[in-house]
Amino acid sequence: MTFILRFFAGLLCIAGYFTGTAFTSCFLPKRFTRSAQSFFSRLILRVIRCTVTTENFTKDNFEPSFIAANHLSYLDILCISTVVRACFISSIEVKGFGFIPGIISRLGHTYFVDRRKKSSVTSEVAGIADILTGGTSVVFFPEGTSGDGSRVLPFKSSFFRSAELSGRRTVPLCINYTKINGIKPSLENRDLVFWYGDMGFFSHFIKLFSAGPMNVKLSFLEPIFPHEGIDRKDMSAEAHLRISRKFDKIV
Repeated sequence: MTFILRFFAGLLCIAGYFTGTAFTSCFLPKRFTRSAQSFFSRLILRVIRCTVTTENFTKDNFEPSFIAANHLSYLDILCISTVVRACFISSIEVKGFGFIPGIISRLGHTYFVDRRKKSSVTSEVAGIADILTGGTSVVFFPEGTSGDGSRVLPFKSSFFRSAELSGRRTVPLCINYTKINGIKPSLENRDLVFWYGDMGFFSHFIKLFSAGPMNVKLSFLEPIFPHEGIDRKDMSAEAHLRISRKFDKIV
């Protein structure tokens, strides 16, 4: 499939993502929205030739969890959506941060938080805990932004409190892009896939279709269970340590 065909096929898949998730979110229960999100995420990733593999993950036995993941690209959300039907935590700023990221966050099963207002953290933590208690997994990117692959950025610990309140386990998730066009990610090719800093969305999105086949590995690491004597800061530090050990840094 040529670049132009892939690009237009990708646009059709994204249009399907928008209409499918919009319809299900308006007229059907949330579980159907998550199913539509998973289905169209697979289609989009197939068009851009992105293959997702998992480690230590069994869908049938995966209980509702607070999933804390490192963050490298907007593709991370699509990759995770293909294997876990979950609610994503996103900054309210994303609603206006580029057309496609904003629409995806609106239509997907997303809980928005306002990191600029410390006064709202308590209610947001309680809201996320309610989602977990209700039996839905939650995915959170505690770095607060996407990185360039050189390291796992420091974690913000506030929302780990939701795992405490709900009694749900925290699952560290390490995202590694293992191949870009058959080559290990490097300083030379990472910008074809990783989206960070002040990169413009549309120019990056177009380049993505010429990046070649890519492989992403989602490693679900040993869970951290809430118990007496461990608090949100301890859970955050331990999750960061485990993900950092598993992450393949670009040097």
